[in-house]
Amino acid sequence: MAKSFSLIVTAPDSEPVHYRLTRERVTLGRAEGNQIAVNVKAISGGHCEFQKTETGSYRLIDLKSTNGTRVNGQRLMDPSGVVLKNGDRVLFGETVEALFFEAIDAETTGRKRPLFETGAFVDQSPVSVWVDASAEAWGEEEINPVAAAVARQQEAAMAPGSGGR
Repeated sequence: MAKSFSLIVTAPDSEPVHYRLTRERVTLGRAEGNQIAVNVKAISGGHCEFQKTETGSYRLIDLKSTNGTRVNGQRLMDPSGVVLKNGDRVLFGETVEALFFEAIDAETTGRKRPLFETGAFVDQSPVSVWVDASAEAWGEEEINPVAAAVARQQEAAMAPGSGGR
C-alpha cells in the first residue's frame, strides 16, 4: 500500500492549513519561492526543507534559520536533519506549529469486502469515485475538520489529570 504524507501548519492568528507533501523536496519559509510560504516574522526566508527519503518518508532539515526548528520539543542541531514519524510535532521559529502525519492510501483489489461492521459492501475498482461530502451539499453548516481536531486536542490537554496546563 502506498503512503501519503501531510503537514498541518498553524501560524499565529490563522486557521490551520493542510499541505500534502508530494515532491522530492519541499521548502518552507517566508520568501515567495517556497512551496510552503509562511508570512511570519519569526520564520526565515528559507527556513527549512522536507526531503523525501529512500523509504518514502520525509527528512526535515533546518536551513540555518535564525529562530530554529524543533521536532517534538527538540531543536534540530544535526545538519542532516531528522526523519519524521507519524504524529511528530514541529515548531518553526517560536510561533508556527505543524503536525506531520502519514496515511495509507487505499489500494484497489477488484474484490468486494465489508466496508463497515454492518456488512455493507463496496466494490473496489481501479476507478476513483469522489463523493461530495461538503456540508453545503447536505444543507449543513460547514465545519473545518482540522480546526475541530486541533480543538479536541486542546480540550484533552486541558482536561483534569491530563498533565496539561
